Amino acid sequence: MPVTEPQAGSVRRRLLRLPCPAARAVRRGRAAAGLGVCVIAAPDGMKFLDALRLAELTGHPVRSQYKQPDEPDVLPPADAFVVAPATFNTINKWALGISDTLALGLLNEATGLGPGYADGGVSVE
Repeated sequence: MPVTEPQAGSVRRRLLRLPCPAARAVRRGRAAAGLGVCVIAAPDGMKFLDALRLAELTGHPVRSQYKQPDEPDVLPPADAFVVAPATFNTINKWALGISDTLALGLLNEATGLGPGYADGGVSVE
């Protein structure tokens, strides 16, 4: 589905980006293309991210931990997920339904909601 500019008064679609530790967290072009971006990182990945800067860029806090049941959800529901780069460990945990991090839990929940697409492409920068 092509990305189009949001219409006035329309609901803005959200892309949840689940960076692995070595990934760049937010690319400004995604927001400019009409997708709101939220960042979910693995707990160990947080040490590689500037969470305050990412929150400033995205308008949403960076999450890495599950919230308490009585806490409000601070992120909107996602229309799509990007996991990049997806490590061997991440792909295997996702395939087995292991939800030991918030990022994997959200991926596993989304997988149960309907069809999805996973691309194992490798990009060298």
